[in-house]
Amino acid sequence: MTEEEVRRWLSQGAAAAQAGDRAQAEPLLLRYVQADPGNAEAWLWLGWVAGTPAEALARIQRAATLAPDDARVQKALAWAQSRVPAAPPRAA
Repeated sequence: MTEEEVRRWLSQGAAAAQAGDRAQAEPLLLRYVQADPGNAEAWLWLGWVAGTPAEALARIQRAATLAPDDARVQKALAWAQSRVPAAPPRAA
């Protein structure tokens, strides 16, 4: 695989996500993060197309570890956290 091909996975995955095509976006973005796991933008896109709120949160948390000061990441993290229901209190 070439560097250009890897970059194309990110751009095509992001474009598919923007178009609402999760089925096309997710495999491209997952392939991209296998090649470049340190790209916070890719993890943000993966959070956007995640199948569940918990999965979205996990992916966006990964972006937050990579770019903790990025305002977009912090906004996405707040969004994802608001979508995951709080754990019910444990019975004593």
